[in-house]
Amino acid sequence: MTEIRVRKLFGRFNYDFDMGDMIKSGMIILSGPNGFGKTMILECLNAISNSDLFFFLQLNFGSFEIRRNEVDKQIKIVKKNNGLCVNGEELSYKDINLSSRGIVERSSGDEEAAKQRAAKVRVILDYMQSVLGSIQYIKGQRLVDIDDSRIAVSRQGELRRYSRRILETVNKIPEEFRMQMRSLDSLYSVKSNELDRTFLKRLFELKEGIDEETFKQKIELVRGKIQKLSESGISKLGTLDVMQFREEDARALKIYFEDFDEKYRVYEKMIEQIGLFKKIVDERFLFKHLEITNGQNLAIVDDDTQERIDLNKLSSGEQEILVLYYRLLFEIPEGSIVLIDEPEISLHIAWQRKFAQDLQEIVKLRNLFAIVATHSVQIVSGNRHIQYDLGEMYKNGLNKRE
Repeated sequence: MTEIRVRKLFGRFNYDFDMGDMIKSGMIILSGPNGFGKTMILECLNAISNSDLFFFLQLNFGSFEIRRNEVDKQIKIVKKNNGLCVNGEELSYKDINLSSRGIVERSSGDEEAAKQRAAKVRVILDYMQSVLGSIQYIKGQRLVDIDDSRIAVSRQGELRRYSRRILETVNKIPEEFRMQMRSLDSLYSVKSNELDRTFLKRLFELKEGIDEETFKQKIELVRGKIQKLSESGISKLGTLDVMQFREEDARALKIYFEDFDEKYRVYEKMIEQIGLFKKIVDERFLFKHLEITNGQNLAIVDDDTQERIDLNKLSSGEQEILVLYYRLLFEIPEGSIVLIDEPEISLHIAWQRKFAQDLQEIVKLRNLFAIVATHSVQIVSGNRHIQYDLGEMYKNGLNKRE
């Protein structure tokens, strides 16, 4: 994404964002006063990724345009009195309504024309998703999820009952972490079985083994990797049994080290993610630390008593840290565009100052591109080269009528 052009947002604001070299930094920051449209710009991007034309039908705006020069794609949505114009195609409210629900109008007297209109809308909806690719939206309300679900319908079909549950998102983290680790364990088992099956064949075919100097170097590397595995709660690769070099074992040792590296690669990226997550949490939390056991249990532990602390008993700021960074590091697919609304919520000023640096490490590790909407001077400070201040943009004349 290289350009975003907004006209008459809320009937007033005109903005141009030409990201250019900012793309290389992996993130941009939108700042400005309340009511200037920071969050709404994120909502618009999310709506395009989700092919949500209803969102734009309900929004007070003139036009919203995205140009992605690197993939030669663009989308321009213009508000009309009776609907929208998307990339030059006029879509009525009725067309959008019916097609979004997969319904073809049958009462018009011209069913074929109705099918063609519905197909046109579907093509546009599919194209909208392709413009931005994978978008992940981290909203300002992060600590709870609202689960609305139908419970039952009476036998006569007259009554419907609904259940509304408030789910504390921080409590879901340990189980979600275990599920991710189990998935990697399954991949490890496949890789391990594959290597074990071919071990003898590879051993007999190997002409030369390793020398003693290489053995010593490899041993040190393996020890370091085993330490990282242990700190990450991973015990699948076991301990290091080989201690001394013997010439008669040179070929087997070479295969052992090669196989160890192959197995380690299954967990390598996860180990980096866990290491960064632990670093971020431990630098912020006082009198407690993040711990991951060999049972793949993720917990916050009291420094003095070594007792586990219920995650929902942490302060709101501590919960924000866990939820926000866990999602960035473990849940969001690599290569995504991530939208983050008000990351400063409940965070101490010192934590806010560290946010941009942490985020740059994360986007580099996970190949993300982040767009952050914030009120925080602390987050903006030192990052003005990647900042758009909507207040200044309005003051400097982009509010002119067009």
